[in-house]
Amino acid sequence: MAFETHGPPSSPAPALDGLGGVIGDALRHAQELIRAEMALAKAELKAEIASAKYAFGAFALGALLLNCALLVAAVALLLALGKSSAFAFAIAGALLGLALVALLIGARLLHVPDMRRTRSRVARDARVLAHATERPSR
Repeated sequence: MAFETHGPPSSPAPALDGLGGVIGDALRHAQELIRAEMALAKAELKAEIASAKYAFGAFALGALLLNCALLVAAVALLLALGKSSAFAFAIAGALLGLALVALLIGARLLHVPDMRRTRSRVARDARVLAHATERPSR
């Protein structure tokens, strides 16, 4: 025995009525919000990675060229002061000290992305969701 319906139903579907429909809508919206936030976080992370790649390439090239310049300057200084091994060790020690200082400064200035925009959006959305789902006080 098949039921045939002609025309629109007389009442809306029961799943959309009342509290169950509201909760279902809220859960669906929360799920959409979480997906959107994840997509935004992914896009932000990709942008940070792309920026870091270019920065690392420029930094590596600069370090390589600086190394070449220091070696040429060290050889020139050694030739100007004389070909003594004491001068060579003094120059090597000075360059080693400068390298260590540069490494320490570089380590302190190293930027780790904190995704500040994503964290603030997620926190704001969590507050809105908590406010929307809290029970009214009586």
